[in-house]
Amino acid sequence: MLNKEDVVIEEADRLQRALQIAASAVSNNSGNDIFRELAVNITKALDVKYAYIGEISRDNEDTVDVIAGCFNGEFIQGLRYELEGTPCKNVVNQTYQYYPRDVKTLFPEPMTIEFGIEGYAAIPLYDSRGKGTGLMVVMDNRPLTEPELIRSLLQIYSVRAAIELERLAATRTSQSTLEQYRTIFNKSLDGLILFSLDGHIVDANPAWTAMHGYTREEVLQLRPTDFIPPESRDAYRKFIATVSNNQPYHTVTSGLRKDGSRYLADVRGVMMEYQGQP
Repeated sequence: MLNKEDVVIEEADRLQRALQIAASAVSNNSGNDIFRELAVNITKALDVKYAYIGEISRDNEDTVDVIAGCFNGEFIQGLRYELEGTPCKNVVNQTYQYYPRDVKTLFPEPMTIEFGIEGYAAIPLYDSRGKGTGLMVVMDNRPLTEPELIRSLLQIYSVRAAIELERLAATRTSQSTLEQYRTIFNKSLDGLILFSLDGHIVDANPAWTAMHGYTREEVLQLRPTDFIPPESRDAYRKFIATVSNNQPYHTVTSGLRKDGSRYLADVRGVMMEYQGQP
């Protein structure tokens, strides 16, 4: 039988192990697996059966999308649930909640009943601007008995979870912007071409390739001087010098098609950043 001193030592050892697991989890590199690692590791650190990171749904603020979770040792994602009637309703955009027991009785909704949830604790997640983005939850079929440890570890894990949720949102925004750019670029009736200041061609839209008689794949192997006739090279050099100073450029000059024929081109150019490069 353990005496009081032995119990204190055992609790201290467990706290140290839990903090070591937490430190390892929150220091790992970011990526698609970080949410899974956070969920799995906090179940180990707290010896609970269930943990997940949920994001407020982008199309409905009254629902949550589970980004990643560990349910009884199994990885889950893609689950969506409504906040109404759940303990999460009191967490999202609000504050930390701790229900040590009787959760399925207090909140008799599908998830708590199906999984026989007895204990529940969760912390809200916020982005760097203070906007609520989701929550991190731990649950178990047994009552929760370590309120201070649970709160401390959820606070530690939630910092990393919130950072990664914000990073995920930024990535989605960037991808959406890129898709919009691609649609406008490809649908434009004007010939558009992107190239770096050192003459590396990055992209050309269908109108430009049709105008010059090249395929897009062929264009990406060219240099700007391949479609600029000798008599227009001075205009090209002036173009580079002008846009290098972040000034717009406009001229009317000759262009050169793949078949060698020339045409009169109304050329307009500006400096822009593409994939982090000018």
